[in-house]
Amino acid sequence: MFRKEILMILVGLMLVGVYPVKGDLVFESGRSTFDDSYPFWAEVWVINDAVLDMTGGEIGKLGTSDFATINLYAYDVQFHATGGGEWGNKEWIEGIYFSNNEPFALVLYNDDAYSHVNIVPETATILLVGFGGILLRKRG
Repeated sequence: MFRKEILMILVGLMLVGVYPVKGDLVFESGRSTFDDSYPFWAEVWVINDAVLDMTGGEIGKLGTSDFATINLYAYDVQFHATGGGEWGNKEWIEGIYFSNNEPFALVLYNDDAYSHVNIVPETATILLVGFGGILLRKRG
């Protein structure tokens, strides 16, 4: 298991951009979007300084390393510190994507992956809160 991760990262460092490595999808650098246009991937890795915007799609395990960032565009997101069933003791996240209202569940492959995940709120919600604040200020 450990050797596979090292091999995947070493191969990833030699290539540029987005590419499949032994059935895994690796985002090495730059900004990319993962959505419904991708087929199901068993494992997705975001490494180095890559930024991945997740707006849809299905994956089994999500792994990160270094300074990678994952922006998850979803609501009703819940973090579970331990798995259960087929996921063993791994951390996992579940929620609903904004783009298609489809539920998802992601297993976090490595222990520090959760610290690389940002939950991005819906834009309209932030605008409504901002306009509400302006209206309250004008009334007062």
